Amino acid sequence: MQQELNLYRDKNRNECDESWIFTDRIWSVGEVIRYIREEQEISIYQLANGICSVPTLSRIEAGDRDPDLITMEVLLSRLGYQPQKFEMIGSPKEFEQYEARSGMRTCAREHQTQQLRAMLDDYIKKLVKGKKREISLEEDPLHWQFIREMEGYLLLDEGRIQEGLVLLEESIACTFPQWQEPWDNRFAVGSGELKLLHGISAIYESLGEKSKAYEIRNGIWNYLNQKRFHWDQIPQLYTEITCELVPYLLEHRSSAKEGLHLCNMALKSLSDTNCLYNWCDLLYWKGRCIEALADKGEATEEEAVGIYQRAYYIYRLMNKEAEAQKLKRYLKERYGWESI
Repeated sequence: MQQELNLYRDKNRNECDESWIFTDRIWSVGEVIRYIREEQEISIYQLANGICSVPTLSRIEAGDRDPDLITMEVLLSRLGYQPQKFEMIGSPKEFEQYEARSGMRTCAREHQTQQLRAMLDDYIKKLVKGKKREISLEEDPLHWQFIREMEGYLLLDEGRIQEGLVLLEESIACTFPQWQEPWDNRFAVGSGELKLLHGISAIYESLGEKSKAYEIRNGIWNYLNQKRFHWDQIPQLYTEITCELVPYLLEHRSSAKEGLHLCNMALKSLSDTNCLYNWCDLLYWKGRCIEALADKGEATEEEAVGIYQRAYYIYRLMNKEAEAQKLKRYLKERYGWESI
């Protein structure tokens, strides 16, 4: 039975033409994937890379084969969509796997190590039940990737940082083997892959390898900037990475102009998506960049103070009193500013 999807138009999404979406029409999953892929000028090789073979994806798009829910999620994610936008049909086993993976991600995020280990063992046991082989990268890339990722988080929670990092790098290499190459439009990368890479960058920074962390984050930022259809999917990641890149640019490259450009782009993304993620932090770093330019005579201190003041009041609005008071003290010491 061919899988079908009900699609509902997202009125806030304006980067792609979605006039093809009708609330009273049911599309096959292959039609949806093929249409979006071609509209975004993503090749079938780019989309299939690390997930499935090109012939397999071709059969899915032609309606000759149904993807399982996990494969469908990754394919849609690479196209800038979340599965929550669709009504999906899958087997009870597929939905059980989907829910189990979601639960394990929550455990990893909240550092519930024992529960994560138990859930992961159960997940692996059910995957190999009735099979004569272990999970392999060649035949089960998405399951293998997920298991490697969760095992990596378990090692990190045990304080085995280097070993955990190795497993996370093996995990991302399953579906994105080119992740250490210069990024460009040759690749299609989903939100889960981008978040995994972001986590890897944080580990490198914790190990003191700031330049490596910068390279990964810069790759993610440039990718998201080129693929703007991802903005409304993960705006928090885009703005968070900006707040991590700008300090590096100021400290290690003395590149205030580039930092200011990144801040302005991220603030624009918030405006375009009606989100507030890291808003006050972006304003703070924008103020730092303008201040650095003012020190060189390329901007004025009044401009910097004006941005700092906006950041201060928004920190207070967001109930971030510690950040607000720290910025207030700095403004008073350097510029003699008193808040109203």
